Parts: sequence; structure tokens; C-alpha cells
Amino acid sequence: EPARLLIQRDVMLWVGRRVNLAPRLLDADGNVIHGDDFDAETRLTFENMSKTLAQSGASLGDIVKLTVFLLDIEAHNDRSNAIKREYFEEPPAQSTIGVAGLAAPGLQLEVEALAVL
Repeated sequence: EPARLLIQRDVMLWVGRRVNLAPRLLDADGNVIHGDDFDAETRLTFENMSKTLAQSGASLGDIVKLTVFLLDIEAHNDRSNAIKREYFEEPPAQSTIGVAGLAAPGLQLEVEALAVL
């Protein structure tokens, strides 16, 4: 995917690092998601981000920059990018950072975003 080097708009929203703060979570249908299910954790993170943006009248389509923090970048970088494409028609610019730890035990990723209206 070609990198978007510059994006200029007027109203900016910064979305703090979205995470799932428990090793066991429920999805929208009430199904338990376990902390070792990277794909489910990633999807739920983007769904939570979408809900956060909606509170300001924004959507995932307004995101111009993502920063993805991965606990195991070697194992999950390709998967996180594939899942991201499920949520974005035109993927935003992105930085991916491998980290030694995240906000809570059991987390595998955190995502923060810059959205512009």
C-alpha cells in the first residue's frame, strides 16, 4: 500500500490508545473473547475505536493516522494489517511499533489514532 505522506484538514481528533482491559471480554453478541485470540482482540479494538469516534460525529473513515503497538510484532504485524483492511476502504497512514509491554496483562495490541473532520 502506498504511504500517504501529507494529509491536511481542519478539525482534528486524537483518539487515545484503545485497548481491551481484560483477558476475557464479550463481543457485541455476548460471546466470550479470550485474551489469546489476536484477531478477535484486534477487531474489538477497532469496533471500540469506532464507537469512541461516533461520540464526536466521526467515523473510522475520518482517521488519517494510526499508531499500532504490538507485543509480538513478528507474529502479528501481517495479521493486524489484514484486519485493518476490513475496517478501512482507504487505509490511513500507519506506524507500527513493537513493544515489551502494554497497558494491562494479556493485551496483545493497542491502537491510537488521529482523525480529521
